[in-house]
Amino acid sequence: SDGYLKPNGTLQVQHSVKQTKFVNWLYAKLEPLRTNTPISDVHRLDPRNGILYKSKRFNTKCLLKEYHKLWYTPYIDPNGKVKYKKALPYNLDSFFSPLFISLWFVGDGT
Repeated sequence: SDGYLKPNGTLQVQHSVKQTKFVNWLYAKLEPLRTNTPISDVHRLDPRNGILYKSKRFNTKCLLKEYHKLWYTPYIDPNGKVKYKKALPYNLDSFFSPLFISLWFVGDGT
């Protein structure tokens, strides 16, 4: 699990319960951007293998809509549904600090 920037500008952060300390740290660091809703516990049963996955999740406020336009390219899937593919901007270093980029790479890598 990782973070996902929704089209409405909300960043959803979700990681395995094994990374609870990291989620708590990120929740504190993103205080100016996040909602006041506490970190939630998420349980998801994978229908392919019957494994129950447990994770922690929180969301930011809807402040990042323009970032979504820069980072995701819309396309139509075979069923006619609009989907988004991540596309990294060439000027990545102008958006974030080296610490942020390092954390992002460690947490996701894509």
